[in-house]
Amino acid sequence: MLAIRQMLCRRLMTGIKMSMEGRLKTFVAISVFLIIFALPGSGQDLVLFAQESCSMGNSTLHIVDVDAESAKVWLVISEPSGSPLSEIMSLNDTLFWKNRTLNIAGIYAGGLSDLVLLRINSSD
Repeated sequence: MLAIRQMLCRRLMTGIKMSMEGRLKTFVAISVFLIIFALPGSGQDLVLFAQESCSMGNSTLHIVDVDAESAKVWLVISEPSGSPLSEIMSLNDTLFWKNRTLNIAGIYAGGLSDLVLLRINSSD
């Protein structure tokens, strides 16, 4: 998250030298970023790029690929003690895994890579 914030701040500070199209893209990216973090909800919200991983306990969630045009996300959950779970999910799809619920809450087309807003709720 810190890297995204730093990138957006850098874009804002250098916006004077940007073209009108660049300014518009930066404005849209900042707007999406602010909307994502202003959304109410329980659980944990994660914004992940394609090819990014995050740990959930002793498991790893890996976003293999994101296609913003078709609104599809390929994710893999791997555990040290079992075979990986591989799923292709669409926007608003929910995956029930162990004591967690994973929901694809948003898919956004990014400049360098597409983004996924993943909402994780735990029943603990």
